[in-house]
Amino acid sequence: MAQSTLYIHIGTPKTGTTALQGFLAKNRKTLQEHGAVFPDFGLVYKGVAKNRNAHFLVATKDPFRAKEMGVCMKILKQQAALYPKILISDESIWTFYGHPDVETAPFWKKLKEMLDGMDLDLKVIVYLRRQDQYAFSYYAQKIKEAEEIRCFRDYMLVDGPARARLDYEKELGLIASAIGKENLIVRKYDRDGFGGSRGTIQSDFLEAVGLEYTPDLLEGNPDKNVTFHGQVLEAKRFYNMMEHPDLTRHEIVAAFHGAENRLKKNGRLLEGVYFTRQERREFMSRYAKGNRAVAEEYLGTVILFDLMDLVGEDEQSSFTTEQITEVFSCMVDHLMVEEKELRYEAWKRHPVKRVRARMELIRDHFRRDHRGKH
Repeated sequence: MAQSTLYIHIGTPKTGTTALQGFLAKNRKTLQEHGAVFPDFGLVYKGVAKNRNAHFLVATKDPFRAKEMGVCMKILKQQAALYPKILISDESIWTFYGHPDVETAPFWKKLKEMLDGMDLDLKVIVYLRRQDQYAFSYYAQKIKEAEEIRCFRDYMLVDGPARARLDYEKELGLIASAIGKENLIVRKYDRDGFGGSRGTIQSDFLEAVGLEYTPDLLEGNPDKNVTFHGQVLEAKRFYNMMEHPDLTRHEIVAAFHGAENRLKKNGRLLEGVYFTRQERREFMSRYAKGNRAVAEEYLGTVILFDLMDLVGEDEQSSFTTEQITEVFSCMVDHLMVEEKELRYEAWKRHPVKRVRARMELIRDHFRRDHRGKH
């Protein structure tokens, strides 16, 4: 049997990683029949989806000293004896290695040396999204996760681009210097330009690792890690400024998604302009030289990203107090419907005090919050 290859998918964030990981996990058995394994290491990390099976590489600042590294390497060695391709993925690898106190090149160099000692080839896969789109999507994700309260402009002025690591030429160069350019697979995140037989992130990834999207593979689910839009995003930013000890993150996010769906259904969800075309053009000009170098070095082309949608002008818009308040009104409506459904489910299974208490807590919380908006 030929030497096996470990493919590490490292993101970047906001490039369909949740959908891709879900697809790989859903098709474990079928992939194994085609010579590829998406291993489950049996590790659980708080707040980290189980399908992010490469998270052991970023769980500590020095993963080589962590117990998990030894466990996972042992499993990888076992899998290498059975399958020619091993697939692991975690989007936070891109943002983790690049922080001032965690150097990129030394990590990759040491990891490659470790894998060489196990007779495992290493390939690193990264998806690149156009920097202006990535920067805003990354910001919106931070708002969703309650990790940010600043307006978009304040965020971008301080440390937004640095956090997201948008200088692709520099970042890819650091990885390539440690593992060799030939071991770095660079793909473009473009919904209209994905490869493979289906033109999706799933078929594109399979093409990148030398697999075909066969009929026996189960369809991937849509990316569930979607961010908020328009006035809903701005309402969530305001919401992040307050303390909410009574509700879980899941309950809060679900309520905002419910509000957004109601606004969209009624044709009242606004687009909002956080980043004007003129600002985007100026922003993208910072990366023009580097993007051309990346296109030439890794993709064999001269253009990395199409910028035709940035032609023309638009006006900066903001949201009124009434528009923001409407979001919270829709949340209350959504929760009242949800409460009725929960009561019905509780009635079918016999009333339980704990279920009733939870419903009342959610209802009272958002009624208080809604009153405070007027």
